[in-house]
Amino acid sequence: MKALRIWSSIVLAIGSTLLAATGCHEVMWAVNGRAGVNAYRLGQHAEAEKHFLQALGMMRSLQPQQPYIFDELAVLYETHGKYGEAEQFYLQSLKIREKHRGSEHPEVATSLHNLAEHYEILGQYDKAEELYQRAIAIREKTLGPDHLFLAYSLEDYAGLLRKTGREAEAEKIEARAKAIREARKKGS
Repeated sequence: MKALRIWSSIVLAIGSTLLAATGCHEVMWAVNGRAGVNAYRLGQHAEAEKHFLQALGMMRSLQPQQPYIFDELAVLYETHGKYGEAEQFYLQSLKIREKHRGSEHPEVATSLHNLAEHYEILGQYDKAEELYQRAIAIREKTLGPDHLFLAYSLEDYAGLLRKTGREAEAEKIEARAKAIREARKKGS
């Protein structure tokens, strides 16, 4: 699920970059990013890493820097059990988003959510819980109480609560997420 969400984000970012590109450097960043996404989807992780790292090198000169390549590299390294590297890329993505979007932006919530999932995988439940709570608060404030991204965060947070033996809390959170999903189905 995380890779699909990040893939959607990077496709939008690459499309925007190609449309707004004023020079070869910007186009090549986007081309390498897209090639990395395609390789990752095909299970060619070494090839994906090569393209993402090339895109990262090119992207570092762009202002503002784009966090999507950091997200993709984090997922790739996490997939291969390279948790230290993954964490550094998640943190860099968060730092860029906070710097350029502000601490209350929905994209910051995405970085917080991704980092929370990472800490949950590592069993660092206290860190994960704090980040899920921040992501939920931002999404609720900026996207509204019925947004699908809020439901994602609520569902994942409920899963964490279950892992920590807080069944009653998890059920309440899951009920809220389910209500959001049902309201969205009725509205479509």
